Amino acid sequence: MLLDSLWSSLFRPGEGPLEIEGAVGVGIFAILALSLALPDAGRLQTGLFGAVGLAVVLFGLCLAGWFWTSSAIALLAKLAGGRGTVQATLGAIAQACWPLILVAPGVAAGNAGLIEIRSLTSIAVYVWVAVLLVAFIRRVHGLSWSRSLGAWLALVGAGALTVAIGLVATGIFAVVLATT
Repeated sequence: MLLDSLWSSLFRPGEGPLEIEGAVGVGIFAILALSLALPDAGRLQTGLFGAVGLAVVLFGLCLAGWFWTSSAIALLAKLAGGRGTVQATLGAIAQACWPLILVAPGVAAGNAGLIEIRSLTSIAVYVWVAVLLVAFIRRVHGLSWSRSLGAWLALVGAGALTVAIGLVATGIFAVVLATT
């Protein structure tokens, strides 16, 4: 089922998302975390334990992001009139993230000094993931393209707002500490 999910997400996205079990979603993010950790661990020269530690941290962040994103998208899609379930949304989000496995070769190229290849690869993969997310949200929740794009943009906007608030709060905190 894991390889079927990979195949359909990368080469037949029009057929996806497949209905997957939670363990398959966890497996997807374990593979993604490992593939993203290894090039950075090599660049940082962390050794085996550092690579495993980085992979475990990335895996935890991937799982937290997966659950948060899926919950938020399920809520936003329901508000837009969607009919999908949270479980189907979890599967769709996991499968839409499969192309991120292709970021690792770009990172490795960047580590070798080919910054342009890293940048182009990253941009292309992130756009691919965004298109898959919108398409899979549309399919899972039975929404129009505009409503599924609106749900995705609302999620991106909420994330950007959260980061902006965090940066402002950090700045205020730094100013208060500097004046005392």
